[in-house]
Amino acid sequence: MQAAYYDEALKLAACQPTVRGFLIFHVTDETDYNRWQSGVYYADGTPKSTRAAVKASINAVRTGAYECGEPPVTDETFGWVMIAHSH
Repeated sequence: MQAAYYDEALKLAACQPTVRGFLIFHVTDETDYNRWQSGVYYADGTPKSTRAAVKASINAVRTGAYECGEPPVTDETFGWVMIAHSH
């Protein structure tokens, strides 16, 4: 499940022309199991089984193996509106 979420997030980010980076928060899980456990490594540094899949997704995005396709045609702004300022 974790690898699929990271795969989707990486692909979504790769298809956004203004995205220049992607942070995985946290790469290593916190030692307190009641805290954030989103890393691709356990707190002791052992790789999780999802690490290889996340690495493969990153490599696919880097090498251009993933194609974004055409953005949907819509008049919807989804809450964002571009405003041109004239000076």
